[in-house]
Amino acid sequence: MDPIALILAALATGLQATASDAVKDAYTGLKTLLQRKFAGKPVAEVALAEHEKKPDIWKAPLAQGLQETEANQDQEIIAAAQRLIQLAHPSWEIKGPALSTSMALPKERSLAASSIRSHRPLVTFHQKNSHGRS
Repeated sequence: MDPIALILAALATGLQATASDAVKDAYTGLKTLLQRKFAGKPVAEVALAEHEKKPDIWKAPLAQGLQETEANQDQEIIAAAQRLIQLAHPSWEIKGPALSTSMALPKERSLAASSIRSHRPLVTFHQKNSHGRS
């Protein structure tokens, strides 16, 4: 999954009503980082605020804002998105370079926008078995 899809997936995870307090805190942290990155960029600021209310409608404008502000290249934002997903899905394991900006979720859990592409190395999620191995 490329960085934009990763960030969008993390934001969608944080919006789930069943999210734990830790996930909600991680979501707030990610959103705060994005708000700082988007400061002075009204279109991106609106897309982030409205995405929380209607994620399906605001997904594309938010993806554009992430790209235009280069949030998809900000390692702190990417790390926050990865942490949020790991908190929400502790049985998933990230394999690949640390803080990679490209990730792939299992097909049944993918929240990626298929129209977004990246040429960076892949990092994948694997569900751990009961012995802690993938």
